[in-house]
Amino acid sequence: MLHTDLPLRSLLDSLSRSIAEGGTATMKAFGLDLWSFLSVNPHSNKIFNEGMACRTRITMDALMSKYRFDELKGTLVDVGGGLGAAINEIVTAYPHLKGINFDLPLVISSAPKYEVGVTHVGGDMFKSIPPADSIFLKVAVLSLEGRREALIWGKKKIKEVDIILHYGGDNVFEDTRIALDLLMLSSFESGKERTEVEWKKILNEAGFYRYNIIQIPAVESVIEAYLD
Repeated sequence: MLHTDLPLRSLLDSLSRSIAEGGTATMKAFGLDLWSFLSVNPHSNKIFNEGMACRTRITMDALMSKYRFDELKGTLVDVGGGLGAAINEIVTAYPHLKGINFDLPLVISSAPKYEVGVTHVGGDMFKSIPPADSIFLKVAVLSLEGRREALIWGKKKIKEVDIILHYGGDNVFEDTRIALDLLMLSSFESGKERTEVEWKKILNEAGFYRYNIIQIPAVESVIEAYLD
């Protein structure tokens, strides 16, 4: 069993070395990428999933107070939906929708059963995602290639809740966004948060030349992207 109680200084040193030498701090500290580390450390996996669910609850409170899903019909799939808190909140507020919570089997195995409207599906988003009428993504950890596959997969419109960096901005959440950018750098190969210019490049390369950004009172913003 790998040990997770490394001193903070050790993790910071690993981050410094990863920047200088390449690779991630997670790999330097544990000898495994993050997902592999979580797969062999059930306690760490539980803490990680609960932490993501907590962040989701905070974000969803802000999202649901300022944004509506009335125009959607049929089935909505949350790609990388974790324990399903987000999709459950959406279908509870909009019962005309059916929800699919899609994530790695390791994550889905600990997801709670919801009373109505949500089906858990495990799989690999880089290979395929479940059929649905609309796609919902939040703080998605995807490479450009994986994101293109997820976005283009037969859909003309996507909704993503993700961070948009504003370097030098005075927004109350900007310091947190920068801290999360460093966390991405330490945890994933080529991991980073993005500016609007970088988001536009990704969306354009995926064929989404029209997009709309909606600010909500949270670290993240809503990105609506359209193929037509």
